[in-house]
Amino acid sequence: MFGGITFMLSGNMLCCVSKQGLMVRVGADAEPVALASPFAQPCMGAGRRMAGFILVSFSGVASSAQLKKWLSMAQAYVGKLPEKQVTDARGDRNGQQRATLKQRSSQ
Repeated sequence: MFGGITFMLSGNMLCCVSKQGLMVRVGADAEPVALASPFAQPCMGAGRRMAGFILVSFSGVASSAQLKKWLSMAQAYVGKLPEKQVTDARGDRNGQQRATLKQRSSQ
């Protein structure tokens, strides 16, 4: 969806690494603080600004400390969101369909 590798926390998007940089989900309240940081800019999706998402250029995550800062900011927001059921590529929600199929096949 975002053209890169997306990392999830409890079924919610935490960040995405793409050829543009690191996209982090910080939430609308933290967005002004995040945008005041060097190398940060609003994240645009389909020509529209994505509220609560920041795009950080690779220069802004060159050191471990810089990367940790952004991931901590994202985790502080995403960690408070309600957990979502995760669906894998087969449409399997948290292994529920596999368990149901196993039960049916053993009957």
